[in-house]
Amino acid sequence: MRIWPVTGTIGVGAQFAITGPDAKHIHDVLRYRAGDRLKVCDDACKSFWAEITAITRGEVSLIAREELSAEKKRLPEIVLAMSLNKAAVLEIAVQKAVELGCTWFLPVVTRYSMGMEISPAKLERLRKIAHEAGKQCGRSSLMPVAEPVQLDEMPEADLRVVLWEEEKSRPLKEVLSAAKNTKSVLVLIGPQSGFADDEVAFLKEQGFVSAGLGPLILRAETAAIAAAAVVAYHFGKLD
Repeated sequence: MRIWPVTGTIGVGAQFAITGPDAKHIHDVLRYRAGDRLKVCDDACKSFWAEITAITRGEVSLIAREELSAEKKRLPEIVLAMSLNKAAVLEIAVQKAVELGCTWFLPVVTRYSMGMEISPAKLERLRKIAHEAGKQCGRSSLMPVAEPVQLDEMPEADLRVVLWEEEKSRPLKEVLSAAKNTKSVLVLIGPQSGFADDEVAFLKEQGFVSAGLGPLILRAETAAIAAAAVVAYHFGKLD
């Protein structure tokens, strides 16, 4: 069932409203009416059944009736980092990252990125896609899409993996199997043209482990989806 994010924190009995495009969708597409129930989540990742008390195309007024049991947080947190690419490539990667349970999505500037920056409008669109995907798949917490970073600004994680098409001897499965006490995983996907050799060397100096995804050369969006799925499956997040 869809879950609708609301701003702020709420509790049982709290009255609040959903406005904007979400309200229009609930009214026009789903055709909900007063008395119907929605599943909502707040900024503290708490989920509730909420009853619609009034509804228009611009605003859905609700009251929280019942708090739902908290979802058990499944570790590790998965950060999907991806070199800047065509808008369509990033959009599908963001959507599938949400559906596969990634904790957040990190655009990265690399030498062969398709662009050295991302416009505010495009970044906002990626965040909207993450928002919509979260509602669709029923996540109780939204997946943030971060501002782009440089390779020397990559965040820390217990396991940091760079997928590299030249890595023939160490498959991703082997890297994951060797990981112990892993509470966070960062997987970095390169651009369509791949990483430069010196970029991979730099990443290894920073503690990244290079890994492969098999003998075939994958499109960037395919590699992103496959990597997120493999990591999630390996650590039982898809059980």
